Amino acid sequence: MGKTKDNTAVSHEDLQKKREEGKLTDVARKESEARRKREQSETKTKARNTAKKAYEKKNQKSFLSEWGYYILIALGVAVFLGAWNYEPRKTAAQIAEIPVIDDSLISIHNEENSNYQLGTNKIFDGVNVLDARKLFNNYFNQKTVIPKCSASKNTDSLPASYNWKTEYPNCDKSPINQGLCSSGWAIAVTSAFSDRFCQLSGDTAFRASVQQLLTCEKRTSSACERGYIVGALDYGRTKGFVNKECMEYKPFDIQVDCNYTEINKCAQKEKILDYCNVEGGENIKREIFVNGPVVSLFPAYRDWLVYKDGVYSPAANVKRVDGYQALKVVGWNTEGKTHYWIVENSFGEDWGISGMGKIAMNVSDSSLDKTAVSVTPVVAEAETD
Repeated sequence: MGKTKDNTAVSHEDLQKKREEGKLTDVARKESEARRKREQSETKTKARNTAKKAYEKKNQKSFLSEWGYYILIALGVAVFLGAWNYEPRKTAAQIAEIPVIDDSLISIHNEENSNYQLGTNKIFDGVNVLDARKLFNNYFNQKTVIPKCSASKNTDSLPASYNWKTEYPNCDKSPINQGLCSSGWAIAVTSAFSDRFCQLSGDTAFRASVQQLLTCEKRTSSACERGYIVGALDYGRTKGFVNKECMEYKPFDIQVDCNYTEINKCAQKEKILDYCNVEGGENIKREIFVNGPVVSLFPAYRDWLVYKDGVYSPAANVKRVDGYQALKVVGWNTEGKTHYWIVENSFGEDWGISGMGKIAMNVSDSSLDKTAVSVTPVVAEAETD
């Protein structure tokens, strides 16, 4: 047995009981201390979070007060740019409400530092984007592979700038207004053919009929709905073109049947001897320089429809309306900082520079730098005594 301080005898059981009670007291004390420290830590964490939120809220107010003006400007620019963009996910009803010509957007663009200017024109006056899309169903070919042009025998140095129209002013003719008809394929082909026929023959009066193609070239094309450049060329090679005076351009007055009895009464008919594909910018330049205008395709960008002047090179955020426009390429200019092609469009003389346009070289999705179609007319040899 043990003894207490007052020498009182203590049993073994009592000693064991006191030891157990001491251990329990010690455990309780440690748990109480841990709980106290945990509560203190949670209180400090809560205080820090409260202070952090207050700091962030204060800084947020400062940021808005300092940068809010610029944010509003950025939002305004985004709205302006978005207005030019055609959004594929919009419904037909929504697209129908978007006009091609928007005076306020044209004005805003022209106030910016851009290489080209925009303006109104007659062809798209009162026309919405949905209807405008129908004009650009122009294609090179359906299935046929276009034969590649032979290398030119001409080795003369090409000038830094060249315009076929100024070199052959007697052959130059006013651009056509196609109206709301996807006839660019037919206009570009007949126009290039007429220019080259004039260059070779000296006949300044002949102008191949666009209406004849719209009415009769049904193997691949479909009048004002869509058309293929190669289809037009094949038709000109097999049937020939009459003068436009014999079949005037009336795109929405197309006969169901092609009346060759009437067509054969036309006084003049000229045929295509051959056509071929020119590849690469330098080869395209040389082809124009030696033989005359060529035909190529350009994507229909939203603001290209209201182009007025300058060198057109669409910004990255300018979307396409859909499809391609067939253009006649008549020259180029590589003298300045921005190199460009000189093209004739078929939107009428109040579009662009009297119906003409300048398109920067190497525009994304453009065929102008890559491929163009050359056409060779049949020209009768002059009679000699």
